[in-house]
Amino acid sequence: MRYLEDNPLPAVFLVQPVVSESIDMVKRAIIGVAAKSWRQLMDVQIDMLWLQRLRQFDRNGTKIVLALGATLGWGCYWL
Repeated sequence: MRYLEDNPLPAVFLVQPVVSESIDMVKRAIIGVAAKSWRQLMDVQIDMLWLQRLRQFDRNGTKIVLALGATLGWGCYWL
């Protein structure tokens, strides 16, 4: 880097909003569209695919835990 006149790489900012409640996918997309409207920004990327996979993993995990709890509860009932 010391041999270059200036930095050839653009500045990158990673924004992670802190929220106390869950934000649905539509609100996340709205945040991305709002950020793209800022003329100082050249590119905005929101990893929606990753968020959708995480959401599906959370839903599946909840279903598995409920099914396991119901099975164990049913088994204890018959003992």
